[in-house]
Amino acid sequence: MAEKVGWECKAYHSPTDLDADSNTPADLSDWDEITRARDISIDQSDDEVDATSRANSGDKATLQGLRDRSISFDMLWDTDDTDLVAFRTAYLARNTVAMAFMDGDIETGGSEGLCGNFSITEFNRGEGLGDAVVANITVKLYSHGSWYVVAGS
Repeated sequence: MAEKVGWECKAYHSPTDLDADSNTPADLSDWDEITRARDISIDQSDDEVDATSRANSGDKATLQGLRDRSISFDMLWDTDDTDLVAFRTAYLARNTVAMAFMDGDIETGGSEGLCGNFSITEFNRGEGLGDAVVANITVKLYSHGSWYVVAGS
């Protein structure tokens, strides 16, 4: 696959949460592209677990622990935008949202990215004097998370 630039990547949400029966994007048909998203950052990190013992001969031994998957992005503020309304509604009701953050179209073979059900942990509004009003949104993985690769090439 060739190098990508940010505008080629796509973010999606679905009104249907992923579950045990439908746990990949291919299992759902109602993905909606979030076209007003800007500057998406996908952060993944693991806790460090100390597994050092005397058998390590003085060296520390570290294992990967619990994984934290957090995505932050801005959206242009438009209260007629169904995606923005869905995120605001989910945030206020403390509900999860099924989302996929792909490096291409969700139906194109070879596209890949993080998908799952996410909790919206931050929903802020930025009102820069010389900028467009934006929603600053942070979501964290709640359930059914996976790194999904669309079948095909």
